[in-house]
Amino acid sequence: MKTVKLLALALLVACVVLTLASCDLFAKKPVSSTASATTAAPTTAAKTDATKTDATTTAAPSTAAPKTETPSTTKAPDTTAAPKTTAIQTTAEVPVTTESPATTVAPATTEAQGTTAAPITDASATTEAPATTDAPASTDAPATSGVPASTEEPIIPPVVITESEGLSFRSNGDGTCSVVGIGTCTDTDLVIPAKSPTGDTVTRIVDYAFRDCTGLTSVTIPDSVTSIGEWAFEDCTGLTSVTIPDSVTSIGNRAFEDCTGLTSVTIPDSVTSIGSEAFSGCTGLTSVTIGNGVTSIGDYAFKDCSGLTSVTIPGSVTSIGKYAFQNCSDLTSVTIGNGVTSIGEEAFYGCTGLTSVIIPDSVTSIGQEAFRDCTGLTAVYYTGDVAGWCGITFNSSDANPLYYAHKLYINDELVTDLVIPDSVTSI
Repeated sequence: MKTVKLLALALLVACVVLTLASCDLFAKKPVSSTASATTAAPTTAAKTDATKTDATTTAAPSTAAPKTETPSTTKAPDTTAAPKTTAIQTTAEVPVTTESPATTVAPATTEAQGTTAAPITDASATTEAPATTDAPASTDAPATSGVPASTEEPIIPPVVITESEGLSFRSNGDGTCSVVGIGTCTDTDLVIPAKSPTGDTVTRIVDYAFRDCTGLTSVTIPDSVTSIGEWAFEDCTGLTSVTIPDSVTSIGNRAFEDCTGLTSVTIPDSVTSIGSEAFSGCTGLTSVTIGNGVTSIGDYAFKDCSGLTSVTIPGSVTSIGKYAFQNCSDLTSVTIGNGVTSIGEEAFYGCTGLTSVIIPDSVTSIGQEAFRDCTGLTAVYYTGDVAGWCGITFNSSDANPLYYAHKLYINDELVTDLVIPDSVTSI
């Protein structure tokens, strides 16, 4: 029994010794393992960081390593500090490389350190902010959108006049020609060319050239034309406007007779004579301008122009033909220029709307019934004196406008007392 007890005691002592020995060993091992861990950790961290960073940015960690050595040795247990600092240094280089690939590095750093991704993206956002401050440059867009050109008047392109084709011409054998007819032309807005297809210059519109062309609505005559023949546009009832150039010197008899759709006419100064019945029966005509070159207005020139409201005859005109304005029932006023010496018979016959007329002191004779049925006349204005008025030859009682007017104004003063001068020899 004693032997057994001794063995048991010996075993107990051995266990204690072994226990103490093992404790001594464990006390020494952590020091060596810690040292090895501290040396190994940066290596592995560096390796893993190197593998995950872009090849182009490996230079950045090498420059940043000296800065991070001190904190890594002082805080050996915090092995994740080195990757954090290297990640920050790596992303700090991103603003330097402004190329678009630099933005792809950010995802690599976010994989290594998800917690540091927010500061990194904030840093890139702040560095990119100056780039976005280029926005004021985009504010120049309103300036360009409001370019001064937009405030300028729009440029109106020139009107291109297309000359009519298919008209018939007749050569005069001297490099000039005349328009003789509508030919195969179907235009309603007729533009007569200045030259024929063979190159001859158009100088005349012959008699009857466009007579009864009821489909015509407008006519433009080139400035090469000098004369418009008789009946040239007679009965063109659809014609509403005509452009007569200042090259034309004469308008033939009945040239525009019965053009009932014609509303206005301007006769240029180049025209010297208006033929008989030139505009007779143009019932739609409301205004007419007679150029200062016209010397004579033919018989019946504006007869039955019932829509005509006023007429001014320039001083260049010396004679007004008979029946020139007969039955112009809407005519309310007439001004006769001081060049006129004679007014033909029945010149204003049936102008029931006529209320006043101005007669210059140049007039010496007024034809028979010149103012017959001018029942609306209320005043006559004469630019001469009483002796001049008494010197006018009236071929009939109703040739004198006072037959209806009863009031004579001499130099704008109403004659109330008539004193016959000694120069008068007959009344």
